[in-house]
Amino acid sequence: MDISDFDFERDELIDLLGKLADLAVTVELEPRLHEAGERATVPEGEVLLHPERTEPTYRIRCRLHRGDGTVRRLASLESEAGIETVFDGTGNVRIRHASAR
Repeated sequence: MDISDFDFERDELIDLLGKLADLAVTVELEPRLHEAGERATVPEGEVLLHPERTEPTYRIRCRLHRGDGTVRRLASLESEAGIETVFDGTGNVRIRHASAR
């Protein structure tokens, strides 16, 4: 399984959960396992993703509290924590590393 900008390592996850607790009604975690020798096909051909087994990563989805204060605090968290939020069209936001631009 490829690791993307939506994947957070355990330490990052723990840090973000504390910061998201006041902003979110619910927080859903999607654990992702990465095995040694995984391959992916890209336009240039097949590439090895992980020569060694890596620790699981986690994807984060939240349903935020409603209100202007939440949006302001979320914008502050984005700059403080180096993340971006992506609204997924179902009323949830997905969290990714800001480097995804």
